[in-house]
Amino acid sequence: MKLRLPFANPLLRPTIVGESRPGRVALGYPFGSGLTGPFHESLMRLQRYELSKPKPLLGFLLPQSGLYIDHNRNRIAEKFWADTDADWLLQVDSDIEFPPNLIEQLLAVAGHTKKVVAASVPLGPPFPSCGWLATELPGVWECLPAKNITKEGTQVHGLATAVMMVHREVLAAIAEREGQVWFLKLPPVARLDVEKSRLAWEGNGPTTDRQYIPQGEDLSFCLRAQDAGFASWVAKVPGLKHHKTLPLSHDYEDELPEVLQEAAK
Repeated sequence: MKLRLPFANPLLRPTIVGESRPGRVALGYPFGSGLTGPFHESLMRLQRYELSKPKPLLGFLLPQSGLYIDHNRNRIAEKFWADTDADWLLQVDSDIEFPPNLIEQLLAVAGHTKKVVAASVPLGPPFPSCGWLATELPGVWECLPAKNITKEGTQVHGLATAVMMVHREVLAAIAEREGQVWFLKLPPVARLDVEKSRLAWEGNGPTTDRQYIPQGEDLSFCLRAQDAGFASWVAKVPGLKHHKTLPLSHDYEDELPEVLQEAAK
């Protein structure tokens, strides 16, 4: 049986099609010009930990470099979809430090029912938390306080996270409804009203009106998953640290000097 691996790591035994390995996981990591030291060390520790087990849960590594995070994430999803037989796609940003048993912790949160699971990571401004909740006010979302996020998982309407694990069933449902556009940003219809979008985001979180959401790729994915019938969950996972780098997105293309100044403060 032939299996095309987009990334071959001699230290990582690949999953063979048809082999019984419950909860097989592919780990994708989008990055720009390089990986941070803490992420690289975490990845090596995770691989060593997985290889020490009779049946490793980690079967594939799917790195993807590029300028825009939404395209990187979607390309990883495309590789996962076409080139692996894994059940779960775990994506971790390249500036995250994580524990060797990260996969086990997330699978424990997922159980048999949760299909979109994220870890609560301190992302920094403008993200005081990883979870967003819809409110009774039209067009206003509310940030979920970090103290309300549990180890068992708390259901939210949207996520802004650097560690997300998604089951293949979710990708299949979205692909059937909309095509393979899983992590591509939902295009704001009112593209010219960027300033209004930015103020709504920084003041109250993203608005529920998709015309005015300058949302990231993770929130876009959650909205698509929700439309397909899958809820999003965020959980506390010990051992996570965020070594912040500048996030680039289409929304900031024309404002990089300003963003760089803000990041330096």
